[in-house]
Amino acid sequence: MQAIFESINNVFAFIGPLSDFLWDFPTNFEWYANIPLLGNFSFAIILLLGSGIYFSFRIGFMQITHFKKGIKIMTEKRAVDTGISPLAAFLLSSAMRVGPGNIIGVTGDVMRTNTGELSIKVSEYTHLVKALRPLPEKFHGLQDVEERYRRRYVDLIMNEESKRVAFLRPKIIRCIQNFMDGEGFTEVETPVLTTLLTGASARPFVTHHNAQNLDMYLRIATELPLKRLIVGGIERVYEIGRIFRNEGMDTKHNPEFTTVELYEAYADFHDMMDIAEGIISGAAKEILGTYEVEWMGEKIDLTPGWRRLTMV
Repeated sequence: MQAIFESINNVFAFIGPLSDFLWDFPTNFEWYANIPLLGNFSFAIILLLGSGIYFSFRIGFMQITHFKKGIKIMTEKRAVDTGISPLAAFLLSSAMRVGPGNIIGVTGDVMRTNTGELSIKVSEYTHLVKALRPLPEKFHGLQDVEERYRRRYVDLIMNEESKRVAFLRPKIIRCIQNFMDGEGFTEVETPVLTTLLTGASARPFVTHHNAQNLDMYLRIATELPLKRLIVGGIERVYEIGRIFRNEGMDTKHNPEFTTVELYEAYADFHDMMDIAEGIISGAAKEILGTYEVEWMGEKIDLTPGWRRLTMV
């Protein structure tokens, strides 16, 4: 452990732009299919050890991840077999033993193992950041619901589904924006601080404006400012904004959350149904590549042409 801390001296010298090779690895199998048992392509990478580390029973192997990509790295049991320095070999083996969550930098050759798996044979190793607290063990993962929501960064490391949702959310936002812009709507940002509670019935968060000596609220809805913009002549307007309601909470209800609210002059509820259908079906096709989705074990078809049902 002491040796690992002593090795973290000039870690910033390792940091640099990552090659396109890493971002494509290991998805472009047509190119990688030509890599022999031991290739000669060297590059530097900076990665987080594991969505934890995945240990094998053979010493010298571990799984590392960067962004959404994962790759296995390996070093021989003895430093003399690889050319890696004895200290670096010791530090690398120590990193494998101390557990997941460390951030490391490695340089090496792309190779195939005897089983045909693409890996990196380490020739240089830098321990960039030491994880002072251990991550939950990989077999059971992070199962405590409250802990998952209080420490979302740990949840992202340990749970692939949480990471998948985190990457999906901005894509959904972009799809909504692209659709609304294509329909001629104008995206705006309206004030979060307000003196009026309008648009919903909810208990607000109260704050104080010192310069004005005025009590104010965090908005509970975006309705009134958007309607005022309609009056001002922006006839198609929408906002993707944060809302704050000082009420009960659980894993499905957060006191602050994001809403999409839109208004169009001279439109009726039929137009709103068309927009809702366009947003949802369009996002599904753009992000998932299909209109067929599964929710809680049920398959749902989002193909455009939804049935219109009355409320009677």
